[in-house]
Amino acid sequence: MKARFESLSALTGPLAIGLWVVGLVVINSMSDKIPHNPTDAQLRTVFQGKANTILFGGWFWMLGCIAFVWFAALLRARLAAAEGGSAMYSTLSFGGALAAAVFGMLTTAGDVAGAIDKNDISAATAGVLHNASDMFFVAAELMMILFF
Repeated sequence: MKARFESLSALTGPLAIGLWVVGLVVINSMSDKIPHNPTDAQLRTVFQGKANTILFGGWFWMLGCIAFVWFAALLRARLAAAEGGSAMYSTLSFGGALAAAVFGMLTTAGDVAGAIDKNDISAATAGVLHNASDMFFVAAELMMILFF
C-alpha cells in the first residue's frame, strides 16, 4: 500500500506543472484588461471587475505550489536514501523547493487579496498588492537555485 501511494505521489510533479499552467492561463486570460503601465485606480477597477477570474487563477497557481512541495518531499526522501550520511544536499534541495513554493504562493497572494477585498481597498492598496508580486517572484527564482 505504501509503495503504491509513493508511486502515485510521483505524479505530483506533473500535477504541479499542470496546475501552474492552468493558473497562468486563467490569470492571463484577463491581462488584456490591464493597461501597460496601470495607475492604482485602474488596478482597483480590474480587481473589482475581474475578481472571480483572479481568484480562480490564483488558487490554481497556489495549489500547484502545494503539489510542488509534495513532489519535493518525495524527491528528498529518495535523494537522502541515495546520498546516505547526513543527507545535506537533499535537505538543502528540499529547503529551496519549500521556500520557492512559499514565495511562489506570495506571488499571486497580493492579487488574490485584492480580489477578495475588492470593495474595501483604496487605489493605493490595489497598486501595492499587485506590484509587490514582483519581489516575491524574484525571491522564488533565487530559491529554486537550491532545488537544482
